[in-house]
Amino acid sequence: MIKYGRTSLGNIKTLDNRMYSVCHAAIAVMNRRKIGRPDFGISSGRRTAVQQNILWQQGRTVAGPIITYRDGYEIESTHQSGMAVDFFAYVDGRADYDPGSLALIALCFAEGANALDLKWKWGGNFPSIFDGAHFECF
Repeated sequence: MIKYGRTSLGNIKTLDNRMYSVCHAAIAVMNRRKIGRPDFGISSGRRTAVQQNILWQQGRTVAGPIITYRDGYEIESTHQSGMAVDFFAYVDGRADYDPGSLALIALCFAEGANALDLKWKWGGNFPSIFDGAHFECF
């Protein structure tokens, strides 16, 4: 049986109650599957404007690729409202970002959000940037 670790649970506790419920529904969906069951965790939940802006600076004022177009001040991230998570597959004791595994996990989040009658977006379908480890509800 797959279950969230302490760090993931800590990140989930920062979320809006609806997204909190989606996270728990997603792991229940994964546990009902017979095949295609990557273990997974939550690497990021709610963010402050400062935390979001630090990520936005990457690829602009800090070395690295651009990973977000939301600066946290002029354009807020759904992470700031607690309605988004970043997740990862857990393979051989390490975080893994294989697109296929991320898609399987995103399907669990989608099923959980649908069961709670929430609309959702998966970052793997964003038109401007591939963010396969991101899931948000609204």
